[in-house]
Amino acid sequence: MLHQKSKSKESCQLLCGDEIMKQICKKENIRLIDVNLQENFKYREASDKDYYINRSYYAGNNEIFLGIYDNKEFRFISFFHELGHCLSLKHLNYKYCSQFVYEIEAWHQGLKYARNLGIYFSDEALEWGYKEALTYIGWNKREVDNWKENHSE
Repeated sequence: MLHQKSKSKESCQLLCGDEIMKQICKKENIRLIDVNLQENFKYREASDKDYYINRSYYAGNNEIFLGIYDNKEFRFISFFHELGHCLSLKHLNYKYCSQFVYEIEAWHQGLKYARNLGIYFSDEALEWGYKEALTYIGWNKREVDNWKENHSE
């Protein structure tokens, strides 16, 4: 469950998460696309909605593509992670850092934003996010190796 300082607000968060995300996006001038609500949706290389199960994405600093989640809290924390990417792009030079650092910074910025609103996540959701971030360890090397493999004569 999500945690706030006031119990009465906690129950509202699960019900009002979509409204909170919409308000944040409006305030930050970010377009929120809920993949689950789109017909014939295509972004990146994938046209199959399965590509978006338990995954969300951001595009530049002004679009968030919210994926399909069974767990509403994971969906909500993912939103804040993608929001962290959008906000981080405004002040961090990613040209000089690894993908792992980039992801950790997005989690940090997104969770800080949530905390400033009085939104706290369960240990389960935080652990899930931590595990997602860890998948980026070695990402840069894997990408370079894959590129070399696909472009060698």
